Amino acid sequence: MTLKELTDTVANRIRDTSSTTDTRIREFAQDVMDMILLHTNYPGQEREGIIRTVDGVSRYALRPDVARIIDPIRVIEDQQIVYPMTVVEWDLAWPKPTSTGTPFNYCLWEAAGVEKQPESKLRFVSDTAGDVRTVSIYGISGGVQKSETITLAGATGVLSTNTYSELTDLPEASATHATAVITATANSSSGDSNLPTVAAAGSVTVFTIAATATKPTTLMNPGSLVRIKMNTDDADDRGKVVIVEGYVLDTTNNRDRLFIRESITTDATNSTTFVNSTNRFTSIINISKAWNADQILYIRVDPVAAIVATIPSAVRTIRYPQISFYPIPTGQTIRYRYYAQQVRLGTVAGADAYQPPWDTRFDRIWLWHTERAVRAFKQNASPNMSTDPELLADIKLVLRNVGMRSNMRVTLGSGTNVEEAPLVMGRLKPSRYKN
Repeated sequence: MTLKELTDTVANRIRDTSSTTDTRIREFAQDVMDMILLHTNYPGQEREGIIRTVDGVSRYALRPDVARIIDPIRVIEDQQIVYPMTVVEWDLAWPKPTSTGTPFNYCLWEAAGVEKQPESKLRFVSDTAGDVRTVSIYGISGGVQKSETITLAGATGVLSTNTYSELTDLPEASATHATAVITATANSSSGDSNLPTVAAAGSVTVFTIAATATKPTTLMNPGSLVRIKMNTDDADDRGKVVIVEGYVLDTTNNRDRLFIRESITTDATNSTTFVNSTNRFTSIINISKAWNADQILYIRVDPVAAIVATIPSAVRTIRYPQISFYPIPTGQTIRYRYYAQQVRLGTVAGADAYQPPWDTRFDRIWLWHTERAVRAFKQNASPNMSTDPELLADIKLVLRNVGMRSNMRVTLGSGTNVEEAPLVMGRLKPSRYKN
């Protein structure tokens, strides 16, 4: 049964086909659907994703609608199975991953607000000609702990090979100098790439190593401006507020982990014009907006060519689940299946034709309890689906009739009985349960 079929049926039964009542029916239909999905522990529709890995990059963003990975996932080129590890197992096994090749382990991390975090090359310069000391740096680049050694060229700028989102240890110069000061900067405010160049310093001072010292006393992560725009200009998307949550640079107090929520307003005359944040973000936790945009919202950071998130027209916020692979991939393609997150019907394109992805025997509950809620509403009652005993009883009855049961177990080779989460989460999968 589609949403439109349900809405029309309920409207005819209560003899009220007005547009206002139509809106109320849809709201109650969504509430009943939410309760059915909640109490049946339905995992969502099965979908497929592809990750095209890049040499030397371990961490990647999954699709934003991923609720749960369905194992196994495979490397397409040689059908290598990639096995899951918990965060604790991962940290113990690969504290500083360096091996490269075809991945055989993966780890899911807490979702981040963007596909990737801001990164920048670092520019090194000494204030004394002839200073050719080396500086060793350590940080996160592409989700992997990396290090490199930079050889100074006096007052001429020298760039790092890697781009870094975070510096994890204090840099160290190879020797002291009686008068020379070393300065490292990141993220330029000019140029298309917005990375520091040999000819110009970056806009963020990451650290300085004073004369007679080999290490800095303070260390900052590269901070990036956040830039927003719509993909196509539309009058309804102009002058709208986007909220960016994350950690920013606080140079006044020598902090780079100051949490804020900054409001950025799309351009008032042309929504495709980039608007920059006031603060420079070292990491982004979440991005959200308060309106159903007519177009797609693009979020970029330094370098300006890097799109770190896109928010579709009907979606208000987005968070990307993160996944890491070991060994560090060398360009392989990884295919994965997943259960999609549940989305309220009001945010689904073509919601009238939407049909909940459950066994059709749940349609009766959906229809009957939506009608009950609407009738109660028209009598000035306040139906509460979360505690409605009749709705909960009907859900249990249908679960029993379609052969679904809780706490399904499987016996492993060791003889130990353990919960098998995929079976619990997949109870409403018709191919598994049918009479």
